[in-house]
Amino acid sequence: MLLPLAAWTGLRRMPAGRAAAVLGGGVALVGAVNVVGFYLLASATPQALREVRSLQDLVGDSPLSPVPKAEGPPRGRVQAVALGDSTAAGTGNGPLPDPDELDTACRRSADSYPRALARANGWRSLNLAGAGATVRDGILGVQILGDQVAPPQFAQAQRATQASVITLSTGANDVRWADLVKLCAASPSCDDRASTAFFRNRLTRFTLDYRNLLRQLAALPQHPRVLVNEYYDPFGTDVGCLCEEGLSPPKVSVLRSRLAALNSVLRHGAETAGFTSVRPDFTGHGLCSPQPYVQSPTDRAPCIRRRPGPWPSPSPTSGPSRPHPMISLARRRLRHGGTAVPGAAARRPGRRTPGRPARQRQRAEIHFRAAHHAPLRGP
Repeated sequence: MLLPLAAWTGLRRMPAGRAAAVLGGGVALVGAVNVVGFYLLASATPQALREVRSLQDLVGDSPLSPVPKAEGPPRGRVQAVALGDSTAAGTGNGPLPDPDELDTACRRSADSYPRALARANGWRSLNLAGAGATVRDGILGVQILGDQVAPPQFAQAQRATQASVITLSTGANDVRWADLVKLCAASPSCDDRASTAFFRNRLTRFTLDYRNLLRQLAALPQHPRVLVNEYYDPFGTDVGCLCEEGLSPPKVSVLRSRLAALNSVLRHGAETAGFTSVRPDFTGHGLCSPQPYVQSPTDRAPCIRRRPGPWPSPSPTSGPSRPHPMISLARRRLRHGGTAVPGAAARRPGRRTPGRPARQRQRAEIHFRAAHHAPLRGP
């Protein structure tokens, strides 16, 4: 600033006194502008920083890279699409009546909750979920399933151009939940620094992937209603029967807190994106209850939602049969624009007959792999 003023006064051949006055006025003006600028910046910065909740809030989102639509004609008659892991695929329950190779590789079941919701609402549904799927490997990217390669679920979902509802069940595989449970059962404690740091690292990575997925869903041209399923608590209040599996009450408490952290990410992300988060209530039907809603550690898919048998006849001892909360609550949520419905759906399970072989026990439609008898596999 001083150099241009000095040059200007020299060209105008100003007297020394007048040139000094001009230079002094220029310096004073620059100083005043800087003071005002610093004041405005200092007064607005604290409020702006209080609104920062993540790195994305601070630096902004990167441009969204669209997932290419899968090849094939549009599936315009599909009204609802299910994306996610084995909690949506129905792994461990009854097989599909006429599965193709990909259905078998993804371990999709005729008793999955997307099919239950479709029956309850009269929808034409498309269940794209697969056991072991994560956001990166399965939903937004391909998933390797033995000798089968499952295309990205989201790419397939884009073919359902008229779908008005999309359900999403994801997160457990991303944080390696089954591995954490198995490690917890084999370790003296579950809250050691190594496993805690591992979980936090996986949860942070999932949070970023999940945010990207929500942005992809929000960009769909038909703007479907998106229901994000949180994970249910398979343990319940009584965990005595799990001690022989290595899961003591303090260990279960740690696992429950980690499950709550995962559900918090799912819920916050859904709310931020303008979607709806739902969570089933299994109160009174944990693993050690007389009528568990999840499979036991000795069943084919431990801690996975059971499939119900035939509807029991009402009796004075059992009371009238009722649909599982997820079906009725999801109906109300869709009917009332997505308000106050906690849960993901299935039918009420039948009672387990004592002494029957584990693989013949009744299984229900929503399931959750908290610990797997096979080597370190998740939902």
